[in-house]
Amino acid sequence: MDDDLWYCPALEKEIAYGLCWELCFAEICGPTDAAYELDRWMNLTKKFENIEDFHLVCEKCIHCQWVK
Repeated sequence: MDDDLWYCPALEKEIAYGLCWELCFAEICGPTDAAYELDRWMNLTKKFENIEDFHLVCEKCIHCQWVK
């Protein structure tokens, strides 16, 4: 596994650690473009109803920056 990639249980794939950070803080205090792209992805996939549902999975991840 590449050290620059972390598995994201919410997205169910490996992502760059920088994107992980952005998603941890999406709609909290993070970059607005990451929140926009996450919202777009959720609308396309219907995997999560809203950002709060996404964060319920995100915050359980060992890499989540928000809950540390």
